[in-house]
Amino acid sequence: MSAVYRIGYLQRVPLRTPYPAIVGYVGGLLGKLPRDTELVLDFTGVGRPVFDMFHYAGISPVGVLITGGAHTQWDGSQIAAVPKVTLISHLIALLHSGRLKCHKELPEGRVLAEELRNFRASYTDAGHLTFSARQGKHDDLLLATGLAAWYLEGAGRPSQGVWDYYCRRDAAPERYCVGVDLGQSADPTAICVMSRVELNPADPAEAAFEAVA
Repeated sequence: MSAVYRIGYLQRVPLRTPYPAIVGYVGGLLGKLPRDTELVLDFTGVGRPVFDMFHYAGISPVGVLITGGAHTQWDGSQIAAVPKVTLISHLIALLHSGRLKCHKELPEGRVLAEELRNFRASYTDAGHLTFSARQGKHDDLLLATGLAAWYLEGAGRPSQGVWDYYCRRDAAPERYCVGVDLGQSADPTAICVMSRVELNPADPAEAAFEAVA
């Protein structure tokens, strides 16, 4: 039995949608999901003021500063600096193991698969592995999905073993997370709703999902 990551919703918000409207829309999505659903928000660039908007709206997201480093660092319980290579490499590992699945009726699922194919690994002069989209290509759906998967996997918290133990003991059979990659002038905001559930081929819901390819 292995955990699978089901993408139940993917969306690109139209360019130049005001951030307060995005906050309201994401809040509406959270209202339709289980109460313990976590919101994980891209904290890079414009992320801080939008992060504050969510707080003013009564929502407490986890803010992720996407970095070019090699290690995840938490600043308290709500802010983390996470290397892009961590987000993407974890997603690629789920992809190749067949554990990243997308609802068959989501048209953006094919776009996500294309973004994964368009990502390229390279090494810096210092020998560090980096990932980046091909020139002229987007990576917003990919990052929104990566944020959700990263959090559901455990989010690289200190004392991870203890954290995992209590999550598994207390959590519902299916855990949910909403990942949001905030767009700017040329890139749209992307939203991913993902759940983590133990693989059970006999589960009728399993037939509605297919591996991202």
